[in-house]
Amino acid sequence: MVTTNDIGKRCFLCERETDSFARSHIIARGFYEALPDKTNMVMLASDGEKRRRQDAHYIVKQICHDCEKKIFKPLDEYAISIYAQKAGGKVIKAGDRGSMTIFKSVDRQKLRAFWASLLWRFSISSLLWETKDFTIGKEYNERIRLDLLAGEEFNYVNSLVMFLQPINGLMYSMPRRFRMEYKNSQAINAYEVRMPLIGAYVSLDQRPHPVLKYCKWDVDGNRISASLDKEAEGSMLAISNMGEMAEDFKTYMQMYEVHASRRSNWIQSQRQGKKDR
Repeated sequence: MVTTNDIGKRCFLCERETDSFARSHIIARGFYEALPDKTNMVMLASDGEKRRRQDAHYIVKQICHDCEKKIFKPLDEYAISIYAQKAGGKVIKAGDRGSMTIFKSVDRQKLRAFWASLLWRFSISSLLWETKDFTIGKEYNERIRLDLLAGEEFNYVNSLVMFLQPINGLMYSMPRRFRMEYKNSQAINAYEVRMPLIGAYVSLDQRPHPVLKYCKWDVDGNRISASLDKEAEGSMLAISNMGEMAEDFKTYMQMYEVHASRRSNWIQSQRQGKKDR
């Protein structure tokens, strides 16, 4: 694996020698286009302190032009189309106050690869003071690097995503690692990621995501799932419009359970209403 000692010589992804590096963003600029003009984002450091304000996030020069164009750019553009532009998304009710955005057809493999690539870029970008202490570990650094080059399935990656409102979503943060556990499921390795108007809990673990197996519904014969795993293939993708991101995962799941319960009750009431007509 290429290290910081090789900067200026080899691409961190393909490890080939290069004369110049691309101006690569860890979080692509397209994620900021949904924000109001002249919005200044606030950087939330791992210690909870607000550090600096800027319009775009982290330009790094460690990736060659070919890797940026052929690997990262297509993943970023697809993720932007879903998470930032909400292309093809339809908002449906989840009770009187809640809602979800449903996507009829998505490429879950691309979204898994995107989240893996995002964590990888944070992890290898040790040139910047904000990222120098963050790592996903040597094993996952190398595994994700090779899988990005080979176009693998990334079956060890999953993500629970939520859309945030501007009042709560004008903040981004370094990924925060924690042990994710829910009900009686085995704890797994996960990262909390916050981007403009988007919050996510991303898992890097071969073991099943302990939350997403509960986040699936059947609505009028259509399967809906919040999961990105292989079992969810063929299902519509559901992303909650939560409004805010909780201070910790436990609080978030309490919020999510109320939200999901409202959604389930609303579905049942709609079905009952049809029967009564």
